[in-house]
Amino acid sequence: MIIIDVLLQSNGKNDWLTGLPIRLAVNRGLDDDLSDSVPPTRPCNWVPIREQYLCQPRRLKIITIGAGFSGLTLAYKVQNQCKLDDRIEHVIYEKNPDIGGTWYQNRYPGVGCDIPAHIYSFIWEPNPDWSSFCVGGPEIFTYIKRTADKYNLTKNIQFNSKVVEAQWNEADGKWHIKIEQNGKIIRDIGDLLINACGVFNTWKWPDVDGLNDFQGHLVHSAQWKDGYDFQGKNVGLIGNGASAIQILPKIQPFAAHVTCFVRNPTWISPPILAEFAKSDGQNIEYTEEQKAEFRSNPKKLLEMRKTLEHAMNKFFGVYIKDSEHQLMAQKSLKEFMLQYLQKSEELATLLIPQWSVGCRRITPNNQYLEAIIQTNVTVKMCSIDRFTKTGLQTANNEHYELDAIICATGFDVSYCPPLKLIGSDGVDLAQTWKTNPAGYFGIAAHGFPNYFIFIGPNTPVAQSSLTSCIDWEADYILKWAKKIQEEDIHSVDVTQGAVDDFNSYAQEFMERTVWKEHCRSWYKSGKVNGNVTAPYPGSALHYKEMLDELRPEDFDIKYNTRNRFSFMGNGFTKRESLGEDLSYYLEK
Repeated sequence: MIIIDVLLQSNGKNDWLTGLPIRLAVNRGLDDDLSDSVPPTRPCNWVPIREQYLCQPRRLKIITIGAGFSGLTLAYKVQNQCKLDDRIEHVIYEKNPDIGGTWYQNRYPGVGCDIPAHIYSFIWEPNPDWSSFCVGGPEIFTYIKRTADKYNLTKNIQFNSKVVEAQWNEADGKWHIKIEQNGKIIRDIGDLLINACGVFNTWKWPDVDGLNDFQGHLVHSAQWKDGYDFQGKNVGLIGNGASAIQILPKIQPFAAHVTCFVRNPTWISPPILAEFAKSDGQNIEYTEEQKAEFRSNPKKLLEMRKTLEHAMNKFFGVYIKDSEHQLMAQKSLKEFMLQYLQKSEELATLLIPQWSVGCRRITPNNQYLEAIIQTNVTVKMCSIDRFTKTGLQTANNEHYELDAIICATGFDVSYCPPLKLIGSDGVDLAQTWKTNPAGYFGIAAHGFPNYFIFIGPNTPVAQSSLTSCIDWEADYILKWAKKIQEEDIHSVDVTQGAVDDFNSYAQEFMERTVWKEHCRSWYKSGKVNGNVTAPYPGSALHYKEMLDELRPEDFDIKYNTRNRFSFMGNGFTKRESLGEDLSYYLEK
């Protein structure tokens, strides 16, 4: 390190500083202080004074995996809201040829969001032109594309780039990344690694023998093949989660017959917050006059969005076991389903659960109930034994001849990352979380420094619109980025004790919720019993307020020098260094 003594020249603002001798550090690397020998008369934590102002930031490189709602939210905050382009290099690797995440990948007939569109939006980009109360996937994808174009959010995205491996390097305090791109492996290095892949990222076939034996049309809902004509065909539909429930009404009118193979009943509801749609429980379309009013009166649009968001957050009470809200929900949904099932005892027995509302995700879809009572639809509550050349054979030895089979069998919800992710102890996170994804507020994992997750385990996936949660998580991540770059931090790693304490509290809290009941749910990693790994142990607002503070006491923080206060620099602040107002704290 070369030290040069100079005289500070007048800057025209702080003339009193003119002639003050200062020392400039030239070509000093981050490790220089570590390599400098400590003079024998100095303490072991001695470091030379840095010739920089207090908290002068170093430039960070953030690597984000995924360009759906999460990755684009972070891009917006870096580029626009916080204007951090001068201090953060942000690179997003997206495996697909376009943005959108789940709304790019899922293109099956009927795909859509069952959360009201006006609160399933980037919270910083309201859309007055939503066509209806709840909208389909293509319209959401168009909205995402339009928003990305408006704010130039694709400028740092590399498409067709699948991150296959990421390894933490303790020596340089960085993540070393391997990316599969155009048939080659390229490499990159970043200070922070952000997993924005989402929960519903890796779809899975049913775990049934003979999958490749079937000679008809076989398709997974998350990998839909356009062009097949279901007219007059015998169709098998496996599953009764959100995808299957959206698909059935779209194919039932054309198929000769649809056999629905289900393992569990599920609660079907009217559209969420339908009372605010002022309808009879049906999805409504907004008129051109309504959309024009939203465009011309942003205050009215905000008022409506706040009303919906307030009601959505208030719904959390339903998930508390035996609460008044829960008992009311059971009564109303049972009546609703019986009404649509035309009081059929057989269908009611098969489809209406005995467990509480919300143990498994509530699925709003009137049209599913309308379709399932049609004469060309049969419901089979049974396990499938195997695929055959011509159809499916069930565990009770019945065979169903089918022209097409739709597997709406969901995703890998283990929260294991879809890449080889090696932390500081050399362990792969996929192995660590294989049986129990024990994270920290769904946003960090012990042993994986400078690694943050969007919508990880135990986040408000059941309690709120995810777009709000994503926004709060992006703010939290950028607070850490700011602290790391301003305080010359090498790495932050949530402690095992903090992870253990959080998960112990979380599972104890789950005992008072309906999520812990005896039902098969992705909230419990697809199991009937076990830890509740998906929802957060509290309301969405509870989660937000916990993320409002970093809680650095829960983290092992390592610095780039022997002394954690080396970032204090030469004793001057940024305001003084840039000649700004030095009396800013006087307000009266």
